[in-house]
Amino acid sequence: MFLETTARVAVSEAEWERQAKRFVELGFHKELGLSEKDYLASVPRLTFLQDLSQKFDFTVLVETRIPVERQCELAGIEYALDSSKVGDWPDKKYTKPTAAYVAQLNDGRKTPGHSLDRVTAELEGKRKDERKATALEGLSLVIAHPGILDNVDLILPGSSYATYDVVKLHKDKDTGKIVMTSNFFAFKGSDPCGIVTSAR
Repeated sequence: MFLETTARVAVSEAEWERQAKRFVELGFHKELGLSEKDYLASVPRLTFLQDLSQKFDFTVLVETRIPVERQCELAGIEYALDSSKVGDWPDKKYTKPTAAYVAQLNDGRKTPGHSLDRVTAELEGKRKDERKATALEGLSLVIAHPGILDNVDLILPGSSYATYDVVKLHKDKDTGKIVMTSNFFAFKGSDPCGIVTSAR
């Protein structure tokens, strides 16, 4: 995780409750064999790094104990991928938590039109306190804020698909259904596609 040089600030209890109970509404507690009370007790409170508050628009809960494909199923999201071909890109500076955690994310609209190559270069340079968001984090963002896909498709460059692609979340214009699919790695970013990043 990012080296914390500043205090963590609590998000409102109401927002934590809204996000945590959204997981309960989707049956995540039943999937884990927990009561609602025990499940809520297992989910961390929402906090964010104060120094990064201007960079990231969203603070969301991320549930790691249920596979992405199953979370999509529970959330009514079409999973148009082969799970055996999905993986997270190696990042020596980051270790994915095994328990539920909190992520600070943006939806990529602060850098419209940027290619993935450009964003990758910036993350290795002036944006070292950011990393590429994963499929799980993008899914968590959509579960917490489903309306976000009304305005932007989410490119999730922290997760690869079939070696050369990255994972993508979008809303089908014809059916209105949310779909997790893939996008060619070397695509040229353009509005309304957003390359999602997370705090380290």
